Amino acid sequence: MKYTVRPLNGKKYYDTVDVKAIVLHTDLGVYRGTYSWLNQIEASYHLYVRRDANEIVEFVPLDKGAWHSGRYNQPNERVKELFKGKNPNRYSIGICYENGGSKAQYPTEAQKALVASFIVNNGLSHLPLIAHREIALDKPREVYAFRDGIKDLIKEVKTCDIKKFSTREVINEIIRRFSGKI
Repeated sequence: MKYTVRPLNGKKYYDTVDVKAIVLHTDLGVYRGTYSWLNQIEASYHLYVRRDANEIVEFVPLDKGAWHSGRYNQPNERVKELFKGKNPNRYSIGICYENGGSKAQYPTEAQKALVASFIVNNGLSHLPLIAHREIALDKPREVYAFRDGIKDLIKEVKTCDIKKFSTREVINEIIRRFSGKI
């Protein structure tokens, strides 16, 4: 797995973040278009997972507050309780998966496995996973599959000695073990 730091143009983040959750997103395109689009608007993600799951791209450092969740639009009760009406961008890490096309598609098993591995190996598995649609009802439904798949994998994944196994080997083993179960 390749981890690339590729900052967006300009300052598209808050200086601090008090992380209480991970908010999961999908784009409606591909990496090049999403990166270009994010550089033209006031939005950002912390991390972006490529469709082939060979790379995680960091747009905003995890200790900053990315502008990924926008405004509330009929948030569910869990979101209301967690963020208490405050801006979720200041209290969450935003992770987006590359959709790969112009219409909403479900995340790949490899994308879910890569994010689950990242979350576990970075000590973030205690944080609740929130689908962006739970904050804003007008967002794509497909992000629920991203959230639920990652949640299921985190239950099964254990932190491994990364000196012994490559991230790709871990992802392939997760996919082999859970193919058809998630």
